[in-house]
Amino acid sequence: MAPQSQKAGAQAQSGRIESLDTIRGLAALAVLFGHALGLFAWPDGMVFWARFPLVYTLFDGRSAVTMFFVLSGFVLSRPYLIQTPTGQTDRQLFVPTFYLRRITRIWIPWFFVFCLSAVARSYFFHSYQTVPPMAEHFKQFWNSALTLPSFFRQCAFMLHDATRQLLPQDWSLGVELKGSALVPVFIFLVRR
Repeated sequence: MAPQSQKAGAQAQSGRIESLDTIRGLAALAVLFGHALGLFAWPDGMVFWARFPLVYTLFDGRSAVTMFFVLSGFVLSRPYLIQTPTGQTDRQLFVPTFYLRRITRIWIPWFFVFCLSAVARSYFFHSYQTVPPMAEHFKQFWNSALTLPSFFRQCAFMLHDATRQLLPQDWSLGVELKGSALVPVFIFLVRR
């Protein structure tokens, strides 16, 4: 078997659609570029070109995050909705395992980064002068004390005040975790 056909066969067995990785990568770049554009108070002449419609897509992080949500819903539901060959049974959804996988994949890595952010804020964060200067909204971050109630609210993705959060960009993970909780319901409805 040729290497290309072996790769296609392995992809078919795993159910992974590798071309979606390109879309994920482009969306990740748009988020990164959007944050870089918003992080600093760039001179107007430098950001003028970023307002053009085709160029703006390179910096449109909100649309890119929406694309992540769409891809996630597709990838999570696809294994349970594709037609199986004759003689094979459809893949069954065991809801507790599904939820455990989502929590393991989203919340545990998030909590690790959350703890690292607490350490970084305590020991390494200082106000630096940059060229160009930081944007005013960015200067608000990491200025509030981490209280026990805010800690628990952040752990449940229920704190939506970016000035009090250690990870203000985690709103998307909260949406992802809560949205994926609905996937079994939608799978059930589609199968009926």
